[in-house]
Amino acid sequence: MRRMALLGAVSALTILGGYAAEASVITATLPAFNGTGSLGPQIVGTFSYTIPAGDHITAVSWSSTFGNSSVSSTAIQTDYVAGIAVANCPSSASACYNSSTPIPISYTFPAADFSLFAGGSAQEVADQTGCCVVRLGPATLTITASSAVPEPASLTLLGAGLLGFGIMRRRRCRT
Repeated sequence: MRRMALLGAVSALTILGGYAAEASVITATLPAFNGTGSLGPQIVGTFSYTIPAGDHITAVSWSSTFGNSSVSSTAIQTDYVAGIAVANCPSSASACYNSSTPIPISYTFPAADFSLFAGGSAQEVADQTGCCVVRLGPATLTITASSAVPEPASLTLLGAGLLGFGIMRRRRCRT
């Protein structure tokens, strides 16, 4: 009985621990954006990408700049990706409004938001709430996805364990 319990435990550990995560990094980009100067939401663009079949998202991040190669500053605005606020230039006293060089901005999405990116596209919107023109540098959306892939050594161990289990069972039936 002890041997069977030990064999079962080894088999379970082999099955549970015998998979390696194979990660793929998916990157989607949008070009620099110069807004209209009108107050309210302005569509910056839509990120399009493909999550490999069977993979699940393990990380999502976004990066851009306030200001771009045309003008180094931006309007008073909040930037959204997939409906989540990712950056904010809150007032004319902010560095993003008065900068002489574009200011890097980035956001890492929490796991609770990963489902928003499962469909293969995500829209970026700038909501201008004050003076001037929204100006953003090129934007990058980076998604890391992984799938469980069995390792050959683990499959060999599992096979050996099952073979041993079969032999023990056969010996028991003979007695």
